[in-house]
Amino acid sequence: GGLARQHRERGINRPPKDRSTYMGLSSQSDSRRASWDALADANGLFLILSSECLVACVNAIVKLVNGWSLGMLLATRCGIGVLINLLVCVAFDVHRPTIHELSRLLLRGGAYCAFVAFFWAALRSCVPIGDVVTLVSAGTPILLTLLARLFLHEPIPRLWPLHVCVCISGCLMVAFPSSPGPSDCPRSPAMLLPAAAAIAAACASLLTRTVREVPPPLVLLTTDLCALFVGGSAAAVFAVYNGGGPAALPSLLPPAVDLSLGVVVLAVILGWAALLLNVRGLQAVHLTAVASIASYASVPLSYTMQIVLFNEPPSPMAAAGALIVVASNAAVATARLREAEAAVRECQKAELV
Repeated sequence: GGLARQHRERGINRPPKDRSTYMGLSSQSDSRRASWDALADANGLFLILSSECLVACVNAIVKLVNGWSLGMLLATRCGIGVLINLLVCVAFDVHRPTIHELSRLLLRGGAYCAFVAFFWAALRSCVPIGDVVTLVSAGTPILLTLLARLFLHEPIPRLWPLHVCVCISGCLMVAFPSSPGPSDCPRSPAMLLPAAAAIAAACASLLTRTVREVPPPLVLLTTDLCALFVGGSAAAVFAVYNGGGPAALPSLLPPAVDLSLGVVVLAVILGWAALLLNVRGLQAVHLTAVASIASYASVPLSYTMQIVLFNEPPSPMAAAGALIVVASNAAVATARLREAEAAVRECQKAELV
């Protein structure tokens, strides 16, 4: 009773006398929230763009390596990834996921494995590579934003459709197929493969948004374990189908301990860092639609690697498309930083008042 009386005498917890005070507190809180959202979006964009740069380097390194099958590369990547993620989780004492989080992490791992399977099947089909890359790169961000709107009830920014149209136009200019597919290619059924890959990639990214409290190394650890399990099961089924016996299992060990092994290990480490940045960027952004814009940077980055490392003659139309995508991403990131600075100034003015 005495403590409450002292609080009343000092005016602690006393409500404001007029409505303007309430409005000032509300405005200050809204400005602070807006500044945090804008800074989170800018930070997420920077992380995802950094991830796309590392992915372009990894793709170039893998293309330079000869004598390695896709199974060898996948087994090496997942094996080293499991080891690195385990060491990071133990070193930083990462908490164990709850049953609810673990179920979503396992679903994400399954969606990632489905993406890899559909994407590789699409690359090996009769559909031109340009069509496959363009459809997956352009379709995944759109599907991700729509799924986030449907399941997470996230709003879609007013200018997002315009940015998407600009980025898709740039991607089409960069990755336009140079020649049509074979005349005997059933294009309609074959085009379902890249479409399924885009859906699986969007689902994996959406599930990443649902586990924003889980540290990225734990997310990647679960995904790599799922990939190893699915890959091992597929190899066992393949061996049994071809006659059974351990000798029928495809070799997943490196062909030789030489310079190519070191190059592959370097690519695996860079790929792990790229996935870590991508997961953290998806978890950091305020809206999924903002993160989807940055993923379009993969097409012009890959085109730049082709020119620099593989001496492909530059195309004026492709260069213009790459410039359009890069400029659109830079405009989005700059706009979010300016919004954050404006919100911070509003907070400072409200605090002075």
